[in-house]
Amino acid sequence: MISKQNIAGCVILYNSNYETYYCIESYIHQVSKLYLIDNSEVINEVLVKELLQYPHVEYSKNKDNCGVAFALNLAAQKAINDGYDFLLTMDDDTHLPKNTIEEMCSFLNKSLEKESIGIVSVSHSNNIVSQPYYKVAFTMTSGNLISLAIYNEIGGFNNNLFIDHVDHEYCVKLENSSKFVYEIDLLKPVHKLGEERFLNIGVLKKKWISHSPIRCYYFIRNGLWLISNYKRNTNIIKHIRVCLIKEILKNVFLEDEKIARIRYIIRGIRDYYGGKLGRYNGLL
Repeated sequence: MISKQNIAGCVILYNSNYETYYCIESYIHQVSKLYLIDNSEVINEVLVKELLQYPHVEYSKNKDNCGVAFALNLAAQKAINDGYDFLLTMDDDTHLPKNTIEEMCSFLNKSLEKESIGIVSVSHSNNIVSQPYYKVAFTMTSGNLISLAIYNEIGGFNNNLFIDHVDHEYCVKLENSSKFVYEIDLLKPVHKLGEERFLNIGVLKKKWISHSPIRCYYFIRNGLWLISNYKRNTNIIKHIRVCLIKEILKNVFLEDEKIARIRYIIRGIRDYYGGKLGRYNGLL
């Protein structure tokens, strides 16, 4: 039987503010161990000190911002070395319902597909089938319970993507290995995906999530790489194609700092064709 004792958690810190403490507090007692992986340029020492008061919290500071994928892989390897079977992966701005792990364990223990489930996640998708549990092609990273046995089988997260589409690529590899992703409808996370912005001109009303201009680079470059390398995964790749078009249109027509965003988009396209992945360290 899968229970809390089988489960570790990780949260990736990146220049996190103190509000992160209240996010982590929502699930810190739901896991047997929690790995804090810090990619910050500036460490929030007050936050870290507060969290280290919990005896089951382990803190690791990367020398540099090594990216989301590297941090996830580091936490997964720590969990495997410590004998855990599952890892809860979290962003630093996500609250979870207090019964998240309990519901995930209950679902896994009842499932006839347990050995083939790579991820059980909170509800990120629109549940159009009106079922308590439903399969999805992909899900976001924060709020995922990943099987570490299957993680090893498919080769983990791709460090070269750094950030953006890391979750898509992992789910593509699950699909290629005939593994499944499930979301649990009643588990509704609270998280901030970026800065909400609004356009309101007469009858024209639009809301969108805004990220920093550098994210244009990773989103476009990594998205093109995924489309090129996983052509046969039609559902996920179709989704990414649509997302790339929307992202370009959003950044060109709706966002501020348009020149910087357009230049990052162009650089992302150039670096994709030039075969460059990893962290972007160049100048525009």
